[in-house]
Amino acid sequence: MTEKGIDMENQKVECTIKRDGITEVMIEQTKYPFYPNQHGHFVCDVPPVDHRRQLYITPGCFRPYNPKKDYPELFGGKKEAPAARPASGKAAKGGAFESVGANASIPGKEG
Repeated sequence: MTEKGIDMENQKVECTIKRDGITEVMIEQTKYPFYPNQHGHFVCDVPPVDHRRQLYITPGCFRPYNPKKDYPELFGGKKEAPAARPASGKAAKGGAFESVGANASIPGKEG
């Protein structure tokens, strides 16, 4: 099952926020600690699909953990270059998180 291009079957979630130590997230009465794995990626099993949905609405912070796709260099492949921005310098519309404000600007963080 996919929603807006996101694999909702994968119960392993990666926290992409870079920080020292673990990241803990509380959803309802469940605490999810994101620990570094052998590659240094902060991951946690999140079985309830509703909890995964809640994590994925936070743009750029959580995603399904798919190391072969997101980190191909670990498996002898090459990491794809990020998509180029349009000539206007603004992010392209239509991303999976657009409806929750992923393309919104942050005051004081122009450019």
